[in-house]
Amino acid sequence: MDSKIITLQKIDGIYDIQPIITPSFSAFELAVLCVLIVSFLSMSIYLVWVLFYSTKAKSRRKIIKLRKKFKLNIINTNDAVYELCLILRKGIEQKQLNTRTPVPKNSKGSEQRWGQFINELTDFRYSENSGSSIDISKLFDESLFWLQR
Repeated sequence: MDSKIITLQKIDGIYDIQPIITPSFSAFELAVLCVLIVSFLSMSIYLVWVLFYSTKAKSRRKIIKLRKKFKLNIINTNDAVYELCLILRKGIEQKQLNTRTPVPKNSKGSEQRWGQFINELTDFRYSENSGSSIDISKLFDESLFWLQR
């Protein structure tokens, strides 16, 4: 590294301030910096897409809106459960939701919980009885759980 001797001149009793010498980057350092910046931006874009624009994220937002509609009595129990099934089916990318529907991806080892959830969902979906709001709230919670996996 080439070092220069900096001398200050005295003008009217005040020392002259010289600007700081900026270090120059080599081509390799500049290339590494560019790769790091591009990597950071691409990872940021991917994470934003996963968190806000993926199928599961859209489905989670729809379920939260559906839960609010249900709590405000804008939608009845049967319609809420039916719409919950549609949203969940799209969110986990399945053609049907029934007892033969496989466990969602990344949820291996939770087959028993999935089976219980599908049975409860099917019971609510096809029963004439409205059920309690506590049970419906549990269905909303479980469907959000399966969409977060």
